[in-house]
Amino acid sequence: IRRLMCEAAVTVDCEPRNISFVNTLKILRCRLPEVPRTTSGIRRWFRQLVNEVAEQRLPPRRNRVNPRVIKRKLSNWPKKQRKHYDSPQPKLEFQNAITILN
Repeated sequence: IRRLMCEAAVTVDCEPRNISFVNTLKILRCRLPEVPRTTSGIRRWFRQLVNEVAEQRLPPRRNRVNPRVIKRKLSNWPKKQRKHYDSPQPKLEFQNAITILN
């Protein structure tokens, strides 16, 4: 399935992760009973399959930040507040921000 998605992505010049896995699986399940018995028929069938999968592009992903707090007050952790939705991004790389003491 992933190889089929990769070939479809090449035909439309996008990344394979921008092709829907679920829709590719549905198309493949639908089209497998139609596989012809001849080599030329299989090639034609596969080209059509790749073209159909290439149409199943996903919308652009949204940027997300997931602060590690509790949404509801069920424990001693702080309750999620409005300020947590706009959490600042780190300014240093992880390796530069951590110091290990012996």
